[in-house]
Amino acid sequence: MKKVKLWVVIIVGLNTVGLGCCKKESAQEPTVEEQPTLNFTASRLFANFNVNKTSAEARFKGRLFNIKGEVYDVPYDGGLPVVLLDTGDTITQIRALFHDEFKPQVQALKKGQHVHIHCRCAGYTDLVELVDCSFVKSNPDDASK
Repeated sequence: MKKVKLWVVIIVGLNTVGLGCCKKESAQEPTVEEQPTLNFTASRLFANFNVNKTSAEARFKGRLFNIKGEVYDVPYDGGLPVVLLDTGDTITQIRALFHDEFKPQVQALKKGQHVHIHCRCAGYTDLVELVDCSFVKSNPDDASK
């Protein structure tokens, strides 16, 4: 009986020690919320999607961006305030959707005006879509750049 108990203790002990030595340490990818905000121009973001939509979608969907660009249009669709950003492409723009609280600021925008916005990339449907957008406050140092 003592031999059986001894073997049970040895086997359990080896299993316990063995589990610690054989575990693989996995490098966890940071969640979207933990990843830093990316700083892009509208044309650079569009270029990434234009080259490879699948790859860009995997890298950028859900990520936060500070985007600088030029207003292409401010269409009214009856829903959330929308700004289309010029991408340098004659056909495709980037769609930036704002919350209602930004409606007066969005409606005041003019074609060709430069904007600096903070958004989350929703991916690519018929064009690159940014959501939860807000305006980045101007920094006096930015004027010289």
